[in-house]
Amino acid sequence: MTAILECRHLSKSYGRLRAVQDFTITVEAGEILGFVGPNGAGKSTALKMIATILKPSSGDALVCGYSIRSDPQEVRRRIGYMPDVCGLYEALTVVEYLSFFASVYKIYGEAREKIVKEVLEITGLESKSASRCGALSRGMSQRLHLARVLIHDPALLLLDEPASGLDPRARVELRELLTTLKEMGKSIIISSHILSELGEMCDTVAMIETSKLVYVGHVDDVASGAVHEGRAYRLKLSASDPTQDVQAPSRADLIELLKGIRGVDGVREGEDEQTLLLRLLPREARPHDILKSLLDRGFPVEEFASERLGLEDAFLHLTTGKVQ
Repeated sequence: MTAILECRHLSKSYGRLRAVQDFTITVEAGEILGFVGPNGAGKSTALKMIATILKPSSGDALVCGYSIRSDPQEVRRRIGYMPDVCGLYEALTVVEYLSFFASVYKIYGEAREKIVKEVLEITGLESKSASRCGALSRGMSQRLHLARVLIHDPALLLLDEPASGLDPRARVELRELLTTLKEMGKSIIISSHILSELGEMCDTVAMIETSKLVYVGHVDDVASGAVHEGRAYRLKLSASDPTQDVQAPSRADLIELLKGIRGVDGVREGEDEQTLLLRLLPREARPHDILKSLLDRGFPVEEFASERLGLEDAFLHLTTGKVQ
């Protein structure tokens, strides 16, 4: 496949503060990559460097073969950048707004009318074409910003927190729109601190903590547990029965027991008091023996099974929780 973006040891520092450290990433044609990480991790800074808004302190990035350092104008012709906070010319209609940006890219006459009509259709804004920008809902405003970055038919879209502030329906519609753009051959980078939404939108994720990449790989590898040395298992106990004379051992006893079993690499709390999430080392842990040990000691096991990891679980496995 053709690489649309190649980041090579891309870094940005502000004095002693390292905002982005040694980013090396490749994005292929038609790929959706998600930048995953907490606020302040370096996601927006990385996107701004790729968009040629910020100059890197070291390293480089190539967009369709053009360097952000030596060929910024060529890069800008091939990217569409949507920042996390976008302004609108509220007095303009949607068509006037898009026509203005088409003229910025030196698209005039019939060609301008054609491309404005096309991006309105792609983003589902035909019915809002005569509406004032200031009267649009948050979801429709985000669609308009996306239509604006499509005006010059860029190969790479850089979307910083595009789902921020959207209601559930608008998020679903955004996901469907991004799928359409992917099918058109667009490469897309999306940043978000809401990990669950990226898992539904992206092919690949780049997990970032304190300005560093801690993992880059396919979303399916995250779900299968390939992002770390271990498989995720869910352990659920039956609720205790107060009518029974003999009560099951306590949760604290269970956690202490599990931590002492060979091959159990991690134990953390699940979504309720009866559930624990375990990380088992595949070459050392024997799930059948673990289950037998629990039953022999009187723990009322209701469920013990491997599970697919979400991005939140994978991120917790891979990061330390530090902030800059």
